[in-house]
Amino acid sequence: MDAAEDAKSLGNLAFQRKDYKQAISQYTKAIDINQDTSLHVYYSNRSACHLALKEWEAGLEDASKCVAINGNFVKGHFRRIVALSELGRLEEAKAIIEMVQQMDGLSSGEMVDLARLEETLSTAEAQEESIQCSECPLSSSWDAGDLGFELKRLGNQAFKVGHFDEAVSHYSEAINRLDCEGLDDEVAVVHNNRAACWQQLGDHQRVIEDCDATLRVLNGNIKALIRRGLAHEALEMYQAAHDDMTAALRQESRSTIASQARGRLQKLLKARQDEFVIVAPDSPSAEMGPNWSTLDIDEISI
Repeated sequence: MDAAEDAKSLGNLAFQRKDYKQAISQYTKAIDINQDTSLHVYYSNRSACHLALKEWEAGLEDASKCVAINGNFVKGHFRRIVALSELGRLEEAKAIIEMVQQMDGLSSGEMVDLARLEETLSTAEAQEESIQCSECPLSSSWDAGDLGFELKRLGNQAFKVGHFDEAVSHYSEAINRLDCEGLDDEVAVVHNNRAACWQQLGDHQRVIEDCDATLRVLNGNIKALIRRGLAHEALEMYQAAHDDMTAALRQESRSTIASQARGRLQKLLKARQDEFVIVAPDSPSAEMGPNWSTLDIDEISI
């Protein structure tokens, strides 16, 4: 299973670089190794690569295998719609759209994608009797992963100019789309970026939740550890904060933020043991502003 996930991760990296042939090779390895729970995701990812290369038949075949394994995997159905549309099999594509419309629990991102596919299919139906050109793909041939990266970029832009609520909105949608593609590392990075927004907005519990999501995938990520530690401190969860800062210093022993925070937390923990209340001169209210600005968000990786 680990070997399959390693191959998938390499495929994801190649996909992000738009090296689709290399991504296909890695996803094929993952498929050959793992015949269990994640198989539908590997087929879906390989289908995305075939569609990006305009290999409509191969994309349809993989998307069909995906939904045969997991009929609730919406992205697999979307890829079938794209492939069928490009192949001129519009009635089949329309039938799948109608079937997906009846599915429960569609995310907001999936609803947007479905609406775009419906619009594209309507346009294709209207043009069915006009010239058909396989070298001119329909506008439905986008990939949710590409949209996810674009939304991440928009979130980064909004963050840099201090529009944190807007950045949260972009990052949240990016997480939904990238997660549909099985791009776990990228999802973790965007969770970390969204945590930076919650930090600036003073929502410490959400900082912790997003950092938890990051660290489940990117174990030892220093930015996530420090952000979570500062949030724990702000919520007076001093031992958890101290543990985070200690872990951060194991990753980067020269981190000024982590070093100062751990020293501050050691005083606070001792004060609790001695049943005294100490207001440290370098408390988060004094230090957090300038220090947090050094914890940059992570830029788009393609």
